[in-house]
Amino acid sequence: MILNEGSPMTAKMRSKPYRKDSRPDWDEVRVPVMKWCLRVKLICNWRKFSELLLSTGDRPIVEDSRKDAYWGAMMQEDDTLNGQNVLGRLLMELRTKFKEDADALCCVKPVPIHDFSLLGESIPVITLSQSQEANALVRLTKLDDCEPTQRAFL
Repeated sequence: MILNEGSPMTAKMRSKPYRKDSRPDWDEVRVPVMKWCLRVKLICNWRKFSELLLSTGDRPIVEDSRKDAYWGAMMQEDDTLNGQNVLGRLLMELRTKFKEDADALCCVKPVPIHDFSLLGESIPVITLSQSQEANALVRLTKLDDCEPTQRAFL
């Protein structure tokens, strides 16, 4: 039901009744999982997402949130933002890595945590196979290594 939703916000709302079923170690693994999600999002939306990241220059990226001071920052009465801004920090880290070596981001290995799976299936390595105008084609693979010389492009 959640996976079949057309929008991320609707999927999030559908997931609310199941939050009690989250991994017991979620607080410990959420940052590496979010970093993985952002890398996969980049591969799946290579052109648009990379252009958006680069368009921010070297400016801070802040997740302006009304409810979450962990992933974002919340507006205070004095018009300042206060929070850990973990999502913004991860986006800035991804932007820096993209500027330094975009090719190194063409392969995303599964997060090395216990039981990193979806619906009982292990998460494979995800590689960028061919960039197109709007999005990139992705390939799921069981590669043990993602060194550029071992990447297989379609």
